[in-house]
Amino acid sequence: DGNFVHCPRHDEWSRIEKLCEFLRVFYEVTCAFSGSKYPTSNLYFPNDVRVRILLKEEMEKGDGFIKGMTARMYGKFEKYGAEFSTIMAIATILDPRYKFHFPDWTFKMIYGADHVIELSLLKDKLFCLFDEYS
Repeated sequence: DGNFVHCPRHDEWSRIEKLCEFLRVFYEVTCAFSGSKYPTSNLYFPNDVRVRILLKEEMEKGDGFIKGMTARMYGKFEKYGAEFSTIMAIATILDPRYKFHFPDWTFKMIYGADHVIELSLLKDKLFCLFDEYS
């Protein structure tokens, strides 16, 4: 490589390791969403939450480099994905591994005191869907 000047310093390697660990989650989520040999609709909600939690944690405790990057990423994440897809949340509820336990836990973490309202809205939509098909 003609642009090669020197090897990364120890502190630069440390930063690279942290960045790789941070980006590994995005790689795993992308692979899960890109699956073609299994259904992926039930994977949306848990992986969406996984990314939200990662971004919030890194914004709060990350080092300066990752903290600044995650703040910008979280801003875009909130802008384009602020609301959960109801139908994808229902797909997760229908997955026997999650049922209503996962949305209940997730909504407590994301909505705080308003989680009861959000969860009841989700339940109402699920029951309407069942009524439609029964």
